[in-house]
Amino acid sequence: MKHTIQNISRRPLTIICNSGKAIHMAPDYCCEVNETDLKVNPMIKKMLDKKLIRCTDSKTETRLSSKVSAKSAFVEKKAKETAKE
Repeated sequence: MKHTIQNISRRPLTIICNSGKAIHMAPDYCCEVNETDLKVNPMIKKMLDKKLIRCTDSKTETRLSSKVSAKSAFVEKKAKETAKE
């Protein structure tokens, strides 16, 4: 299963995966990692403990992003209505 990791710190982070791949994450950047990298990688575990990154399931992330996009569409609609008045 894929998991989404988000950098919630104010500084750029680099995560070295078990496969040797390096993920460079800017603040508020999200990326997907495998479950094995998430559970076995000590670097990811340390960053989670220090609350530098946030981890969610890809299913949860999809639901959250659809709610956010629906809310932003509603806000844009209201802004257009007030601009017309």
